[in-house]
Amino acid sequence: LGRGPEARSERDAALRLEPACAWAYALRGQLAAEAGDLAGADLDLDAAFAMDARASGAYDFLGDGRSGLAAAARTAWVWAWRGLARQAAGDAAGGLSDLGRAAALDAKTAWLRARFGEALARAGRWGRAARQLDAALASRALDRRSLFWRGEARRNLEDPRGALKDMNLLMHLEPAHEGADASGRSLYGYARITRALALLALGKRAEALADLADGARLLPESARAPVLESLALPLRRSLAAALARPPQRAERAWRLWAEGLFSAGRGAAARPP
Repeated sequence: LGRGPEARSERDAALRLEPACAWAYALRGQLAAEAGDLAGADLDLDAAFAMDARASGAYDFLGDGRSGLAAAARTAWVWAWRGLARQAAGDAAGGLSDLGRAAALDAKTAWLRARFGEALARAGRWGRAARQLDAALASRALDRRSLFWRGEARRNLEDPRGALKDMNLLMHLEPAHEGADASGRSLYGYARITRALALLALGKRAEALADLADGARLLPESARAPVLESLALPLRRSLAAALARPPQRAERAWRLWAEGLFSAGRGAAARPP
C-alpha cells in the first residue's frame, strides 16, 4: 500500500512487546533496506540471525523448497536470510545457491553482494568473490568483513599488494581491537594473519612474523593449530617462539604507530625501536 513509515511504526511496536521476535527484526530490516537505510537493515537482519540462527521464519515463509515457494519468494532478502542460515547449519552449497539468487534478484544492494562475495570466498571461488566484493565496497567502502574477504581473495589471486592494502585499511579502522567481542577479535586476528601472508609474499619476513604472532594471540586456542600447521617449518618454529613470549607494551605501541604508516602508504618509514 506504500505506507512504509506506518509499517515500520507497527514493527517497532511489535518489538517493544516482543523484543526477542526474530521475524519482526527481519521484516523491519527489509523495510529499512527499502527505505535506503542499509546500515539499519544490516543491524536488524544481524539481530534476527543471532536470535534464530536456523531462520525458521524464513523457511516458514519460503516453504521447504520442494512443495513450491510462497508468492514472496522473489524477495531477495528472504533468500539471503535462508542462505545465511543454511551456511550456519553447515550447508555451504545450499547457502551459496540462495545467496547467489538473492544477489541476482537485487544487484544494487551492497550488503547482499557482500554476503554473496563472502560465501564465494569461503568456497574458494576467488575471482568471482573479488568481483562481488569490489561492487559491495564501491557502496560501503569501510565494511570490515568485506575488506577482510576481498583481501583474502586478492591474496589467493596472487595480488599481495592488493591484499595488503585491504588489510591495512582494516587495521586502521580497528587499530586497538580492545573491548571487541570474541568474533570481532577473531576477525582482527585472521586479518593480521592474512596481512602477514601478504607480507611474506613480498619478502618482508620480520614484519610478517610480528603480525602472525599478534594475530594468533587473538584467535581461540582451537584455531591456532591450523595456522601453525599451514606454515613452513622454520617459520612455524619462529612463530612458536614468539608466542611463548608475552608482548611488550612498548613493542605493541610501536606496532600500532606502524599500522598508521602502512595505512598511509608509508610502511617503509616504520622501523622497530
